[in-house]
Amino acid sequence: MARRASAAADRSRWHRFSPLVLGCAALFTGLVLSSSAALARQFNALAAWRFTSDGVLELRTSPGLSLRPRHIAASAGRGGRIWLDLQGEPRRPRQITIGGTIASVRIGEPRPGITRFVVELAEGHDVDPSRLDLHSNGQGLWRMAFPGLSREATESIQPFGEGSFERKRVSWYRGRKITRLSPDDLPSLSPGRYRVMLDAGHGGHDRGATNSAGLEEAEINLDVTHRVAALLEAKGVVVVLARSVDSNVRLEDRVQDANSHRLDAFVSIHSNALSGLRSEVNGLETYYFNSHSGRRLAAALHRAILASVHIDDRQVRESRFYVLRKTAAPATLVEMGYVTGNRDSARLSRSAHRQDLALGIAKGLLDFLRGTP
Repeated sequence: MARRASAAADRSRWHRFSPLVLGCAALFTGLVLSSSAALARQFNALAAWRFTSDGVLELRTSPGLSLRPRHIAASAGRGGRIWLDLQGEPRRPRQITIGGTIASVRIGEPRPGITRFVVELAEGHDVDPSRLDLHSNGQGLWRMAFPGLSREATESIQPFGEGSFERKRVSWYRGRKITRLSPDDLPSLSPGRYRVMLDAGHGGHDRGATNSAGLEEAEINLDVTHRVAALLEAKGVVVVLARSVDSNVRLEDRVQDANSHRLDAFVSIHSNALSGLRSEVNGLETYYFNSHSGRRLAAALHRAILASVHIDDRQVRESRFYVLRKTAAPATLVEMGYVTGNRDSARLSRSAHRQDLALGIAKGLLDFLRGTP
């Protein structure tokens, strides 16, 4: 009797709570589905596409995809069509008229969460589907020719596209947002209005900091200095080099040379080192001495490098370096990382990292010259 009463009570409680349970389940399912739909809208595997001047279709997608082009043969009144499907909803379904051999490109959504990319050839044109092949470099870049088109038809494909083929330039480093620079990101100044001196530290028999792998500061400094000089000159700045080759120039001569010009800024470019077993020390240090304008220059360089380069922040500092004390123009000395550091040493040996440093230094200098805070 007690068991029957207990069972009846359980059934009663279930009937009371079951609408609540079912409602929660429905709400959870709705949230999952709406979340999935939102993710599909936010994510699109197709980042960019273009037809090149040599008649090839190029795509940039998320890495790790497997894509297979499909073909619909030409019919009366229209040319052949090549299409492929990618993950993610299109940001904006559209049809773009190209002209010439390529009649148009259509980007649509055949079903939720899928982008369909269609190339429509002009009437009278088609490809050989047995030879149609989409090649990938394994990192999200694809190329596809149009086999079966005549040479004249291939040459009539007009260069056109959407999106950028540069790798994503925004990343995060130790909680800091990094946006890699390109030369196009640097501001231009009035040609010939500003003059700066770039001082590649050490040189000749003075190799500066070195590490056990043979990485030498003198070589790094000169390489980055030449890169910075080229970037600045392209933006209208007159650049004077304290040394342009692997030679030793005395500090006194560097300062005398700097003070013989009417400089708007002086930048000494160095790499750092620590002796002993201190490989955990890495990072950017930028120096000035007893000068408001020097501090402002140092801060501009430091800020621009940190915003665009993967490197630890070891702050802007004041120091009595000879070239900072004796140079009349606003002066700074930048230490681009530690050749003895367990992270910096590998980076400083790479050309791409040196270019990023050069772009950061150039950006900071240009910002300083044009008065950007």
